[in-house]
Amino acid sequence: MQQTYQNPVYPEIFADPFVLKHEGVYYAYGTAPGGADGRQIPVLRSTDLVQWEPVGHALDNNGAEHYWAPEVAFHEGRFYMYYSSGSADEGTDQKLRVAVAEHPAGPFVDSGKILVPDQPFSIDAHPFRDKDGQWYLFYCVDFLELEDDHRVGTGIVVDRLVDMTTLAGEPRVVVRPHEDWHVFRKGRTMYGRVYDWHTVEGASVQVHDGRYYCFYSGGAWERENYGVSYVVGDHPLGPYERPQGGHEALLMGSRPGIIGPGHNSFTVSPDGSQTWIVYHAWDEAQTARRMCIDRLDWEGARPTTHGPTSAAQAAPRPEPPRGGCSRCKTPAYRVRWRFSQTQESIRHDDVQLSRHPPPHRQRMGRGHRRQDHSGRQSSDRPGHRHRGPCGHRRPRPRIGSGAKGFEAWRLVPAAARAAVMRRAANLLRERAGDIARLLTRGTG
Repeated sequence: MQQTYQNPVYPEIFADPFVLKHEGVYYAYGTAPGGADGRQIPVLRSTDLVQWEPVGHALDNNGAEHYWAPEVAFHEGRFYMYYSSGSADEGTDQKLRVAVAEHPAGPFVDSGKILVPDQPFSIDAHPFRDKDGQWYLFYCVDFLELEDDHRVGTGIVVDRLVDMTTLAGEPRVVVRPHEDWHVFRKGRTMYGRVYDWHTVEGASVQVHDGRYYCFYSGGAWERENYGVSYVVGDHPLGPYERPQGGHEALLMGSRPGIIGPGHNSFTVSPDGSQTWIVYHAWDEAQTARRMCIDRLDWEGARPTTHGPTSAAQAAPRPEPPRGGCSRCKTPAYRVRWRFSQTQESIRHDDVQLSRHPPPHRQRMGRGHRRQDHSGRQSSDRPGHRHRGPCGHRRPRPRIGSGAKGFEAWRLVPAAARAAVMRRAANLLRERAGDIARLLTRGTG
């Protein structure tokens, strides 16, 4: 039977939600009051994107009063939290910082670096890793000059990350406020003058058909004009163009009973076949901004969603049956790798995705000459009979990789194993759509 969910998926305050999927578990980070222990940034955990449990607060207090819009990137075994903090009432002194942890739930320890020291105000960092492995950081700063049809206010720029805590210092404009619905507040006093202030913020990037879609939230976060739109470019550094129809929020806006949906992130369903937008929205009484989710679809080059929703919706697709089902032919998938180890170098670029069972069986797990080894990581697990997501009772098969292969894998130096698994993880992330096709091909 089809599982359903209903927004919000978490009942407490949880604004600016960002979701990181790591080793099959989802971790959500948001803007909310600090913990009783003084730590900041609440963290939630889930395995299905619908049922969430709190796991405490993740960030050590750096002495500021307010902590906004955290996002977390995983790189070479460590987790980097990008966030802004400050103490001014309206957050006008917020500055971007980065903290580091060994676990996605923290504790995150501030690196001591302000990422954009030459800006009086910087918020809403979004780390993005391109297909070549290069990291970029999208973030917001203020613009006071009038140029073309741009408005005075907060806009989004992007810069290359030299390392995970250092920017190249060459920011490029992604999008500035340019529409009437981007208005934050008219007659706002800022930097010693009065402006009709406009805002676009909360960048989040998706790649579709080779193009880069930078989604943003525009308007006033506490009002009905807040919504989600996007610009499109051919490279993370731009330039970005505006799609037609930008006089209104193109992806989602307020609806009766749902006010100000926005400041979103994206993740994939447990089976990897669907993209989901994670965002916050006010209830009708505007008591709190709470975390919501809705599926993101594409109609050609145009992203679409049914959101924001409040009625029951089909839940994210669960993980596929482990080991496949002999009755309905629902396949599982496997990650295979083969690498060569020499005294000076390790080749680990031959990582392959395949549907199980494969069209032809290949013996894996045997040692080869010249210290070549191969191995296989499988979704199969030994165990008792169970009913999988397809509804059929079946035994879980054994891991058919062979003792010799796993023994060879175990004897390989830890650095080599880590390199192979990083490559496998990157491939899985880059090929989520291909995995989905592998999982569905030949079913039914």
